[in-house]
Amino acid sequence: MTLRTAERMSGSDISQDASTLHIRRNVKDSLFSDLFSDKWYARELAEELLGELDPEEVVETHPLRHILANGPICDLAISVGDRTVVHVEAQSTYNPNMPLRLLIYQTESLRLHIDRMGRSIYSGKLLGIPAPLSFVVYTGTRGSPKEMRLSDAFSWDPEDLDCHLENVTRILHLGNVREGGMLWQYIRFCRINDECRERSGDDKTAYIRSLRERCMEENILVEYLQINWNEVANMYEDLWDQEYVDR
Repeated sequence: MTLRTAERMSGSDISQDASTLHIRRNVKDSLFSDLFSDKWYARELAEELLGELDPEEVVETHPLRHILANGPICDLAISVGDRTVVHVEAQSTYNPNMPLRLLIYQTESLRLHIDRMGRSIYSGKLLGIPAPLSFVVYTGTRGSPKEMRLSDAFSWDPEDLDCHLENVTRILHLGNVREGGMLWQYIRFCRINDECRERSGDDKTAYIRSLRERCMEENILVEYLQINWNEVANMYEDLWDQEYVDR
């Protein structure tokens, strides 16, 4: 049972055309962002990542779509009171540059936080800021590391340069998240989608029908899909059409 119901009731080596990558990212990331932008699911996700929260702690999601206007965009940013801001990216393939991308998102979030406080980094007083954390939700089936570090990308040994800048990004996958939780269900949904797509071949109608039936049978994102099925079906039909045209 989801919190909302209780209250209310990796790495791929397949090269792809740029247009395919674009629509794949838009479809899968928009579903992830929309799902966890819901206040109930956002709080459940925060507790999945941080542990049990104080009932008084306010959990909010923040759009960061304007960052890197001509490049990647952040899937989800969640703040928990003033103590932390969590950035989460959903990925179906392994991307070694995620610590760098997430560091950029973190920097922008901190800038916005300081602006909202009406403070300045040029102040003579130490500014209190939320601790930034980074996660990647990996929905693929290939192996991935448990975490990635920004320092792995440094051109020189950070110890030789006495460099202490680091960003550790934890990788979340089907095996290390709480079974049955919304995050687990999202990853399982992505797996089911890939299975249905492969088995349906060129029959789009069968693909969309089997996707819904499998999710209902396995109790995956049932409440969300019941409310948003038309939008989800349209997104994945667009993905199917794009793949068909590319082939």
